[in-house]
Amino acid sequence: MNYDFNHIKTEDTNDLSYMWIPLATIVDGVRHGAYGIDVREYIARGFESVASQMTLLNAAVARVNSKIETVENQLTEVVAGRTIDGEVKKARVDVEGNVYKDLGTRINQMELSSVTSDIKVGTSEFDKTTLWIENIDDPDSEIEFVDVGHDENDPGMPVGIETIQAKDIELDD
Repeated sequence: MNYDFNHIKTEDTNDLSYMWIPLATIVDGVRHGAYGIDVREYIARGFESVASQMTLLNAAVARVNSKIETVENQLTEVVAGRTIDGEVKKARVDVEGNVYKDLGTRINQMELSSVTSDIKVGTSEFDKTTLWIENIDDPDSEIEFVDVGHDENDPGMPVGIETIQAKDIELDD
Protein backbone atom coordinates (compact mmCIF):
# COMPACT_ATOMS: atom_id res chain seq x y z
CA MET A 1 0.00 0.00 0.00
CA ASN A 2 1.33 3.41 -0.95
CA TYR A 3 0.69 6.30 1.38
CA ASP A 4 0.77 9.94 0.34
CA PHE A 5 2.81 11.78 2.95
CA ASN A 6 2.29 15.14 1.33
CA HIS A 7 0.01 17.54 3.12
CA ILE A 8 -2.82 19.33 1.34
CA LYS A 9 -1.36 22.69 0.39
CA THR A 10 -4.36 24.29 -1.36
CA GLU A 11 -6.74 26.49 0.55
CA ASP A 12 -10.30 25.27 1.23
CA THR A 13 -12.50 27.36 -1.13
CA ASN A 14 -15.82 26.17 0.30
CA ASP A 15 -18.04 28.86 1.87
CA LEU A 16 -18.70 27.29 5.25
CA SER A 17 -21.19 30.01 6.27
CA TYR A 18 -23.92 27.99 4.50
CA MET A 19 -23.04 24.74 6.26
CA TRP A 20 -25.48 23.23 8.74
CA ILE A 21 -24.05 24.12 12.17
CA PRO A 22 -24.08 20.59 13.68
CA LEU A 23 -22.17 19.31 10.64
CA ALA A 24 -19.68 22.19 10.88
CA THR A 25 -19.00 21.16 14.49
CA ILE A 26 -18.35 17.58 13.34
CA VAL A 27 -16.00 18.76 10.57
CA ASP A 28 -14.11 20.86 13.11
CA GLY A 29 -13.78 17.78 15.36
CA VAL A 30 -12.36 15.72 12.46
CA ARG A 31 -9.82 18.43 11.70
CA HIS A 32 -8.69 18.99 15.27
CA GLY A 33 -9.20 15.58 16.95
CA ALA A 34 -5.98 14.46 18.65
CA TYR A 35 -6.85 10.78 18.99
CA GLY A 36 -7.82 8.41 16.20
CA ILE A 37 -10.81 7.04 18.12
CA ASP A 38 -12.25 10.55 18.45
CA VAL A 39 -11.63 11.35 14.78
CA ARG A 40 -13.36 8.13 13.73
CA GLU A 41 -16.35 8.99 15.95
CA TYR A 42 -16.56 12.47 14.39
CA ILE A 43 -16.46 10.90 10.92
CA ALA A 44 -19.24 8.42 11.85
CA ARG A 45 -21.38 11.22 13.30
CA GLY A 46 -20.79 13.24 10.15
CA PHE A 47 -22.09 10.41 7.95
CA GLU A 48 -25.07 9.93 10.27
CA SER A 49 -25.82 13.65 10.19
CA VAL A 50 -25.67 13.78 6.39
CA ALA A 51 -27.87 10.67 6.13
CA SER A 52 -30.44 12.20 8.49
CA GLN A 53 -30.54 15.44 6.51
CA MET A 54 -30.83 13.54 3.23
CA THR A 55 -33.84 11.62 4.59
CA LEU A 56 -35.53 14.90 5.53
CA LEU A 57 -34.65 16.39 2.14
CA ASN A 58 -36.04 13.36 0.29
CA ALA A 59 -39.30 13.63 2.26
CA ALA A 60 -39.57 17.34 1.38
CA VAL A 61 -38.88 16.59 -2.29
CA ALA A 62 -41.61 13.91 -2.25
CA ARG A 63 -44.12 16.41 -0.78
CA VAL A 64 -43.23 19.00 -3.41
CA ASN A 65 -43.51 16.41 -6.19
CA SER A 66 -46.94 15.39 -4.90
CA LYS A 67 -48.14 19.00 -4.93
CA ILE A 68 -46.75 19.51 -8.43
CA GLU A 69 -48.58 16.38 -9.59
CA THR A 70 -51.83 17.65 -8.04
CA VAL A 71 -51.50 21.00 -9.81
CA GLU A 72 -50.64 19.27 -13.09
CA ASN A 73 -53.75 17.07 -12.77
CA GLN A 74 -55.94 20.09 -12.04
CA LEU A 75 -54.54 21.94 -15.05
CA THR A 76 -55.07 18.88 -17.24
CA GLU A 77 -58.72 18.69 -16.12
CA VAL A 78 -59.26 22.40 -16.78
CA VAL A 79 -57.69 22.21 -20.23
CA ALA A 80 -59.72 19.09 -21.02
CA GLY A 81 -62.87 21.01 -20.08
CA ARG A 82 -63.95 18.58 -17.37
CA THR A 83 -63.91 21.26 -14.69
CA ILE A 84 -63.87 24.99 -14.68
CA ASP A 85 -61.99 27.64 -12.83
CA GLY A 86 -60.50 26.75 -9.42
CA GLU A 87 -62.53 29.45 -7.67
CA VAL A 88 -65.76 27.82 -8.81
CA LYS A 89 -64.42 24.46 -7.70
CA LYS A 90 -63.81 25.87 -4.20
CA ALA A 91 -67.31 27.36 -4.18
CA ARG A 92 -68.73 23.82 -4.37
CA VAL A 93 -67.59 23.32 -0.74
CA ASP A 94 -69.76 24.80 2.03
CA VAL A 95 -68.55 26.12 5.42
CA GLU A 96 -69.08 22.71 7.00
CA GLY A 97 -66.84 21.01 4.41
CA ASN A 98 -69.66 19.32 2.46
CA VAL A 99 -68.69 18.97 -1.20
CA TYR A 100 -71.45 19.25 -3.81
CA LYS A 101 -71.15 17.54 -7.20
CA ASP A 102 -71.50 20.89 -8.94
CA LEU A 103 -72.05 24.54 -8.06
CA GLY A 104 -75.68 24.48 -9.23
CA THR A 105 -76.54 21.77 -6.70
CA ARG A 106 -74.97 23.82 -3.90
CA ILE A 107 -76.82 27.00 -4.89
CA ASN A 108 -80.12 25.10 -5.15
CA GLN A 109 -79.57 23.62 -1.67
CA MET A 110 -78.87 27.09 -0.27
CA GLU A 111 -82.03 28.48 -1.84
CA LEU A 112 -84.16 25.60 -0.62
CA SER A 113 -82.87 25.94 2.94
CA SER A 114 -83.18 29.73 3.15
CA VAL A 115 -86.32 31.44 4.36
CA THR A 116 -87.49 34.86 3.28
CA SER A 117 -89.99 36.94 5.13
CA ASP A 118 -91.49 40.39 4.91
CA ILE A 119 -91.82 40.61 8.69
CA LYS A 120 -90.54 43.88 10.14
CA VAL A 121 -90.08 44.46 13.85
CA GLY A 122 -89.92 47.90 15.42
CA THR A 123 -91.31 50.16 18.11
CA SER A 124 -93.87 52.87 17.94
CA GLU A 125 -94.84 55.80 20.10
CA PHE A 126 -97.48 53.87 22.05
CA ASP A 127 -96.22 54.65 25.55
CA LYS A 128 -92.67 54.24 24.12
CA THR A 129 -92.73 50.52 24.96
CA THR A 130 -95.05 49.05 22.35
CA LEU A 131 -93.68 46.51 19.92
CA TRP A 132 -95.18 46.41 16.46
CA ILE A 133 -94.69 43.77 13.82
CA GLU A 134 -95.70 44.10 10.19
CA ASN A 135 -96.90 41.13 8.13
CA ILE A 136 -97.03 38.79 11.12
CA ASP A 137 -99.98 37.01 9.58
CA ASP A 138 -97.71 35.68 6.81
CA PRO A 139 -98.42 31.90 6.66
CA ASP A 140 -94.67 31.20 6.28
CA SER A 141 -93.81 33.15 9.43
CA GLU A 142 -92.05 31.28 12.24
CA ILE A 143 -93.42 33.80 14.74
CA GLU A 144 -96.74 32.92 16.36
CA PHE A 145 -98.92 35.55 17.90
CA VAL A 146 -101.61 35.52 20.54
CA ASP A 147 -104.68 37.68 20.41
CA VAL A 148 -105.10 38.97 23.97
CA GLY A 149 -108.80 39.67 23.48
CA HIS A 150 -108.67 43.46 23.51
CA ASP A 151 -111.21 45.82 22.14
CA GLU A 152 -111.30 49.39 20.87
CA ASN A 153 -112.12 50.71 24.36
CA ASP A 154 -108.99 49.18 26.00
CA PRO A 155 -106.57 52.13 26.52
CA GLY A 156 -103.60 49.82 27.30
CA MET A 157 -103.71 47.93 24.03
CA PRO A 158 -104.14 49.76 20.71
CA VAL A 159 -106.40 48.08 18.17
CA GLY A 160 -104.56 45.77 15.78
CA ILE A 161 -101.54 45.15 18.05
CA GLU A 162 -100.88 41.54 19.01
CA THR A 163 -98.74 40.35 21.95
CA ILE A 164 -95.82 37.98 21.61
CA GLN A 165 -93.17 36.90 24.09
CA ALA A 166 -90.01 38.92 23.50
CA LYS A 167 -87.88 35.93 24.54
CA ASP A 168 -89.26 34.04 21.52
CA ILE A 169 -87.86 36.56 19.05
CA GLU A 170 -84.38 35.72 17.81
CA LEU A 171 -82.62 38.70 16.28
CA ASP A 172 -79.46 38.37 14.18
CA ASP A 173 -76.57 40.56 15.26
